[in-house]
Amino acid sequence: MSPCLRHWSCQNGQPDPHGPVHLDPFIKWHEPFTLSVSTPPTPPALLRPPPPPPRPPPLRRQPRRRVDSDGDFLLIEAAFHLLRWLNPDTSLHRLFLRNGTLIVPKSLPNPSLLVSLSFISSSQSLASDPIQRAIQNRIRDYPHRTRRNMHRVRVRVPVSVAHLFRHEPRLISFAVEAFYDRDVDTMKFAGTMERFLERGKAEELVRVSVTMSRVMYAQLVQQRFQAPKCYPEMSGRSEREVFVEAELGVKVACGMEMMYQQRKRDGLEGRGSTWEVFRKT
Repeated sequence: MSPCLRHWSCQNGQPDPHGPVHLDPFIKWHEPFTLSVSTPPTPPALLRPPPPPPRPPPLRRQPRRRVDSDGDFLLIEAAFHLLRWLNPDTSLHRLFLRNGTLIVPKSLPNPSLLVSLSFISSSQSLASDPIQRAIQNRIRDYPHRTRRNMHRVRVRVPVSVAHLFRHEPRLISFAVEAFYDRDVDTMKFAGTMERFLERGKAEELVRVSVTMSRVMYAQLVQQRFQAPKCYPEMSGRSEREVFVEAELGVKVACGMEMMYQQRKRDGLEGRGSTWEVFRKT
C-alpha cells in the first residue's frame, strides 16, 4: 500500500495493515482504490477453502475495511443496488475488500469483527455485480485523478522551514491544516515564532517549491493574514511574483510554528523519523 499512498497521505509512519489515514475530502476515494489494488485477485487454486483449522490469510489477501466520518461510505455509493436488509444499522463488520472485490457476509446475524474475518477467510460471499460496478466506477480514475489535483507552488520561508521541507515534504499538509484551523490560542505561537524565527527579523527567507493538493492551496490563498511583527520584512507589492511567494510563505511558516508548538504542548513532540530530521536542523 505504501507506493500508492506515500505522495498523498498526511501520515508519516511505517506501512501498517491497520490504522487511520488522513486524506483531503476531494481524494477520499483514493484510499478505496489503494485498498483494492493492495488486495489483488488471487489464482483460482488459492480460492479453495483451506483445510481446518484455517490459517490467517497472507497479508496481500487480508480483507480490508474502509470507514470515514460518514461511516461505511461504500454503502452510500451503492445505495441503489443494496439488498433491503443491508443498511447503516446492519452493516457493522459486514463490508470488506478482498481480492480486489467487495465482500458482504450475509448469513451471520450481528457478527463481531473476528467472526466476520473468520467467515470470509474460509468462504466467498461476494457482493452483487451491480454493487461491484458502482464501487469500481468510482475508483477507476485513480490514482490519475489524484495526481491531476495536486499543485506545485513556490513559497519563501525561513531557512529552518525550508530545511524541513527538503527532508520531509509531506509536512506541508500539517502546516496548512494548522494554519487553516488556527484559533486565538495557536495564534499566540505565531506572534512570537520562537522555534522557526530564532533570529527574528534577521532570519533569511529562501524560496522552495512544495507540492500540495488544490484544496490546500485554496485554503492558503483565500485566508487574509497579517504577518507577525517579528517576521522578516517581505518585498513590496511592486514585485508581484516575489510578494505572492512571500505571502504564501508566511502562512506556511506560521502554520509550521503553530503545529510544532501545539504538538509540544500536547506532549506529542519528539517522536518518529520526522522529529529526528527536525531536531538536527
